Amino acid sequence: MKLSIPASFAVLLLLSAQFAAAQVTIQPGTFYTLSQSPADGGAAGDNGNPQFDMVSSFNIATRTIRARTRTHPNALAGEGIASSRIFYEFQVGSTPETIGHAIEGLVTYSVDWSGQQLIITGGLSNADVEAEIIVRDMTSNTNIYTQRVHQLDLETYKVRRVTLGLNYNDAGNTSRTLPVVFRRGYTYRVTLRMSTTAFLLSPILSGSSVVSDYSGEGMRLNSLAVMLEIDQQDLLRRLEAVENHRHVYLTGRGEGHNNTEAVSSSPVIVEMKTPARTEEPQKQP
Repeated sequence: MKLSIPASFAVLLLLSAQFAAAQVTIQPGTFYTLSQSPADGGAAGDNGNPQFDMVSSFNIATRTIRARTRTHPNALAGEGIASSRIFYEFQVGSTPETIGHAIEGLVTYSVDWSGQQLIITGGLSNADVEAEIIVRDMTSNTNIYTQRVHQLDLETYKVRRVTLGLNYNDAGNTSRTLPVVFRRGYTYRVTLRMSTTAFLLSPILSGSSVVSDYSGEGMRLNSLAVMLEIDQQDLLRRLEAVENHRHVYLTGRGEGHNNTEAVSSSPVIVEMKTPARTEEPQKQP
């Protein structure tokens, strides 16, 4: 059973801590490793359900996010959600003539995670963890790409994956590349987000317990980089400017009709060809 966050819980998700720093500018035709520096910022919080113990945190220096959601003793029903995230921001370099030009690019990242999920219940319950990479256009306030990094719903995997009752140790890693179209002069944010969810519906005094715990090693963004292609539109403009270039010059050093103005012809583009290879005649013995 996959869990979805109801709108009421999504609205109540409280960000208990936030941090943001400066951004970098990446020029077209370059490759830049964002993760060579600490993350620009992060946020952590939960949906405030008192029947659940929820902890979340982030560390921009180690590029790590952590979250844990578990039921309090004798909890009866509800859903607890803890969430944390870190992000990097950058601007695509531009000039007054190139603002808004579309630039093809790639976002590459590597992530690993480690956590545990546990269900002990006589009722209906589930534990879940979800993580995703989000590329957001901060200039137009629009998410332009979202990719799931990891998802584990314990009830869905209990027959095939869980080995000790309803207890599962979850660890893994992934590396991926996302094709993204950027625009020059725009600011973008790349976010790694993780949420842990516990859902419970159980009888009174059943001793039920649901845990989704990624508060130890948590999830770490090992690497994050952006590659931007050259600005094809600007390159074409420059080539056309060269092809159509003219300049005025004087024809001589005298005066009047002996020193008139003239306009140069367009540049001549010389195609360099490799000389054909010739073989020396063989000498007769």
